[in-house]
Amino acid sequence: MILQAGILALVNHLFFHKYEPTDAFFVPSVLLLLSEPLVLSIVSWTASANNFSLPPRYLVLSAYLIFYAVLATSIVLYRISPFHPLAQVPGPILFKISKFTPLWYYWHGEQGNIFKALHAEYGPVVRVAPNEISVADVDSVGSVLGSGGLPKGAAYIRFRVRSGPENLVTMNGDAHAARRRLWNRAMSTQALHEYEDIIARRASELVEVLESQISVSKGVVDITQWLNYFSFDFMSDLGFGAGSNMMQEGDLHKVWPGLHLHMRCVGILSHLPWIPDIRDRLPWFSMPLWPIARKWSANRLKAPAQTKDIWYHLMDEAGLEKVKPSLAEVGADAVLTVVAGSDTSSCALASLFWLLLSHPECYKRVRQEIDNAYPPGSDPLDVSKHSNLPYLAACMQESLRLLPPAPVSGAREVPYGSGGAEIAGHFLPEGTQVWVPPQVLHLNSSYFSPRTDEFVPERWLPSSCNDPEKAFKNDMNAFLAFSYGPANCAGRNLAKQEIMMIMSLLLQNFDFRFADGYDWQSWPQNLKSYFITIRPQMQVVITKRGL
Repeated sequence: MILQAGILALVNHLFFHKYEPTDAFFVPSVLLLLSEPLVLSIVSWTASANNFSLPPRYLVLSAYLIFYAVLATSIVLYRISPFHPLAQVPGPILFKISKFTPLWYYWHGEQGNIFKALHAEYGPVVRVAPNEISVADVDSVGSVLGSGGLPKGAAYIRFRVRSGPENLVTMNGDAHAARRRLWNRAMSTQALHEYEDIIARRASELVEVLESQISVSKGVVDITQWLNYFSFDFMSDLGFGAGSNMMQEGDLHKVWPGLHLHMRCVGILSHLPWIPDIRDRLPWFSMPLWPIARKWSANRLKAPAQTKDIWYHLMDEAGLEKVKPSLAEVGADAVLTVVAGSDTSSCALASLFWLLLSHPECYKRVRQEIDNAYPPGSDPLDVSKHSNLPYLAACMQESLRLLPPAPVSGAREVPYGSGGAEIAGHFLPEGTQVWVPPQVLHLNSSYFSPRTDEFVPERWLPSSCNDPEKAFKNDMNAFLAFSYGPANCAGRNLAKQEIMMIMSLLLQNFDFRFADGYDWQSWPQNLKSYFITIRPQMQVVITKRGL
């Protein structure tokens, strides 16, 4: 029976290696693995009952122990053996053996940090799981993310709307191209001009609530929270025409804690595509935004917005598409607008605030530039003056380089049926997940130098190129704050416009400094990276400026 149990375990390894279980086959696969040793022990006992001196329960126990011991040993030996197709890709042995070790880091929000550490030790190509690699090589960015590159992989499955259509983030191929056409109209230069009034209205509201905090809390505020509230209110206006009022009422529905918990759990499940999707079974697991978004959608249909918001373009209210998008499709993308847009923009704003306040000389220079561009009596929300703010733009770019809102982003997949792919000098079999972590490339001195790890906005100024001895190296093919290729961030220009407008308005109206006793140095260490970045509090003191 010992020999039979061992052979059975090896057969299972070969079978599941070829037919890896998915969500739909999780339960049958588990039942199969649980029942086989029992069936084997029963058959063995029945066939040779007189030859066994041990009680049946010991026979069953032995069958299970031998079966699982051989199965686990076979899997481990294969994954670290020279016969594994990724054997030539360097990486820590525990990461090669199973995903449990990397998942521990991911659960604690250390995905960005562990990727940086692994690349620092092993080089530009690292094996970060049994069948996954991370590539931090600028020459391979196009072959993974560019046109004709790899499609979005298993990591994106969990980010699809349950029992509904996909959104732009999870789509591939022709479906993505068709939906992206609507998004390109929604993010065109003309559309961005139409959104200026929406940004201006919400930005002015932010100034009002911050002014009220000067008397309420002696000017000590958590700027991370207020930027979250602003961005959510703004994106709800942009996505649905109206809805959120967090800056006035607070987070009554606990949207932000719920969003971050949801994204944390979904981020973990995205690494385990064979685990059944449990989002519909656990109430606490569902995102609190969904019922709110359904209400906003109904209101938007009853009372169309007076301005051309994103809903207008996604619903193709102009009638430019041959096939009109469905309400479900537009609703999925409108929710994407609020979630992805508000979270990433508020993250970028918070990071920029921290970097400026922790570098007083940069802060003063930005403030002086804003004062020069917008003298007393002028409108700091006038986007036509943004060309007069090159240093602020450089600070924004440098902030996105050092602290990108998505430091790791999602994995691509070598498609099944392709026969494999050659990436970064390695042959990758079908199904291999390929990561291209933006922050790792941003902090590589081969692509950005000198002073790679420092906040140096001057590297982005045209004047830095005039003196060859002081010139900075900026390889824009390695700058992936907004991803790369046909699936790059559709809202990147909107995000930049929003950041420039908000910073101009806030720095014209207020002086900012870190609160007394606040441990500001630890703020970047407390960032938690999942598919998104969860930001800690940032205690600052605001005072009204008298210009």
